[in-house]
Amino acid sequence: MGTRIGAIFCLLFVLCAGAGARDAPHGPAGPRIDANLRVYDFTRAYRGAPADQRAFDAGVALGAHSGALMGWSLGAVFYATHPLGSGDANPALVDATLAGYSPIAVLGQAFLQYRVRHLLVRAGDQLIRTPWINPGDSRLVPAAYRALVAVSQPLAGLCIEALWLTAFKSRTSNAFTPTDLYNASGTLNVGGAGGLADRTERGATAFGVVYRDALNRAKAWAYAFTDLADLVILQERHDFGRHDWHPFVGGQWIRETADGARYLGAVNATAYGAMLGVARRGIEFSVRYNDIPAHPGAFAGGGVVSPYTSGYGTDPLYTTTMSQSLVDQQAPGHAVALRLQGLFRRRSVRLGMGYARYGGAPAGLAPASGSSAVDFDVAYYFRGPLRGLSMRDRVAMIDSVSATDRFIYNRFMFQYRIGTKAL
Repeated sequence: MGTRIGAIFCLLFVLCAGAGARDAPHGPAGPRIDANLRVYDFTRAYRGAPADQRAFDAGVALGAHSGALMGWSLGAVFYATHPLGSGDANPALVDATLAGYSPIAVLGQAFLQYRVRHLLVRAGDQLIRTPWINPGDSRLVPAAYRALVAVSQPLAGLCIEALWLTAFKSRTSNAFTPTDLYNASGTLNVGGAGGLADRTERGATAFGVVYRDALNRAKAWAYAFTDLADLVILQERHDFGRHDWHPFVGGQWIRETADGARYLGAVNATAYGAMLGVARRGIEFSVRYNDIPAHPGAFAGGGVVSPYTSGYGTDPLYTTTMSQSLVDQQAPGHAVALRLQGLFRRRSVRLGMGYARYGGAPAGLAPASGSSAVDFDVAYYFRGPLRGLSMRDRVAMIDSVSATDRFIYNRFMFQYRIGTKAL
């Protein structure tokens, strides 16, 4: 599949060379300097065997974009974190998913890009936003990728994207390495799923088509995770009108098989998802469902291989929550979720809450599992002189049949964004 995606990648460049006249997405047009300050306080309170954990860290992202000259431009972002004296001498008492076990200082983005009319081509270290390869940006530093990316928008509402990545920088790493979240071990890629600790990986290629209009949001993506798995996802959401109250429905289908050297063994995964909801002026309530059937003899009994989300809880399944996911459980199963979310007070307040119940596979096919999660999420975005300042608190209460029994995860996040045109 990797060869086929590579051919599609080349074809995209040929097609883009002389097509339409719409601007490609992403990236400012002129010189720009940005700063983003974050101060996060994460706590985990367990009722079971593990000791409670905490992390209180600050981070800063300093970015610059050169502005375009004949379509060419440069961009860079430097990230740094510090534990503010809160690091415990005992690593078992630290929530290491926030910033790892030591300060981070890394040039997390450094890229050259060419932008003309409806086409953008970017090469170098950068953020990637696709369903199965994304920044997972809920910590101090996002995940980043060393990649070549091409994005085209030939028609209104239609976006075509191809990418080839060769290295990964996790949310807790100081460098780009030929790894993914299955290579997590010790202080490398903290929070990842592990399982291939002594290996390195050759990256991934992907091709996607996304279409959006007033009533539809459709996407189709094909991924080749080199020597691990090939994955296809199809997803659609349809809104029935734009009245004060209107229903919407959604569906998703995922199919995955092994790729190349099969370092995770045989892969045979299928996932289905459905969503039904109602929306009104930025407020939505939905009922969601996902199912991953068991396939004995395959990886995790039929579980989904996801090298850049496993352990992060950032996969695109409808029932993935702040701290739980069918993909992260590495087993077949099913889940039902309820979600309420919306914007209030002239979009300055965002509220969200949800409940999800996860069920495991039948005995004999995979380890029995079951858990439930209740999430609360509230954010306030300041206006006027304090524009760019925001405060957010996310709380998850998880009941599980595992040894952790129950824990409450609280994430308080303070952020201040500044963007200034260069002189």
